[in-house]
Amino acid sequence: MENQSFPVTIDFNLPLDDMIRAGNYDWINFIPEETGQPGEARDGMQKVSIEFLTFHKNCEFTTMLEKIEKQGFRPASLPEFLAIGAQYPQLQEKFWITSLTAVEKRQFVNFTAEMEIRDDRLIPCLTVIDGKRMLVWAPFDGKYRPGFLFACVRK
Repeated sequence: MENQSFPVTIDFNLPLDDMIRAGNYDWINFIPEETGQPGEARDGMQKVSIEFLTFHKNCEFTTMLEKIEKQGFRPASLPEFLAIGAQYPQLQEKFWITSLTAVEKRQFVNFTAEMEIRDDRLIPCLTVIDGKRMLVWAPFDGKYRPGFLFACVRK
């Protein structure tokens, strides 16, 4: 996957629900509110090329962002990320794909013995489990997991 780019076309006039629906996922665990991303006042159809970066050890969220920026990239926005799922569904069969820019801070119940309520960063992930294509928002603890690809766009 290194040095491979995946061109996507994004219709920024579509509501987020429609962008998610375009992915034809078998399962979705959460639909974020329509909030937009910082610096993302875009209209109409736009094309970008998505590239994937990976990290080989655990690191903090801000450290990951710094590493992405040092390599001349920025994290894919939520619409760009969703376009990967819709236009290249086969990629998520091989890898967990995520984006660091589309982070939601949500309160959720961690179903452990303690039943604690946590405020965690949730990041969108594309994956396949038991043959089902999924779009899931998962807690991000800053730990690298083998097989995770971070969707990025060259600046």
